Amino acid sequence: MFKQIIYVYPEAFSYKLESNNTLLIDFHVDEEKLLSFSKMEERQNHFRKLLLERTKSYHDTFLQEEYKEEGAMSYANVFETKMWHHKFDPHCVPAIPMAELKQKGTSNHQRSESVKDFLNRSKLLPDQKTESPRQIL
Repeated sequence: MFKQIIYVYPEAFSYKLESNNTLLIDFHVDEEKLLSFSKMEERQNHFRKLLLERTKSYHDTFLQEEYKEEGAMSYANVFETKMWHHKFDPHCVPAIPMAELKQKGTSNHQRSESVKDFLNRSKLLPDQKTESPRQIL
């Protein structure tokens, strides 16, 4: 899945594929080394937009084929409705290809870290000292 994300949204991450096939990923966080919830949401929305644009291009091709005999006017009217054509199945869009991971990619990683370490560093996990909802009940 990471290779497909890189194919669609290559600027989302930098990575380094080490000789022992260890993949180090850098999330391009801000200068404070924090990845805020709003920044994650912004990145997710941009990724969804890229996926939607990809699907729209297949829909556009479908519409051109569907309305080639009726002319451009019919095609334009259908496209303005901002809905998928009833015969178009967005689930049948071809799978996203896998990006080639370069052996000597670029990354700003100084060391490997676990996902938990990353989340703690990014202040996305609740503070371990606070009580969990289960403890309160």
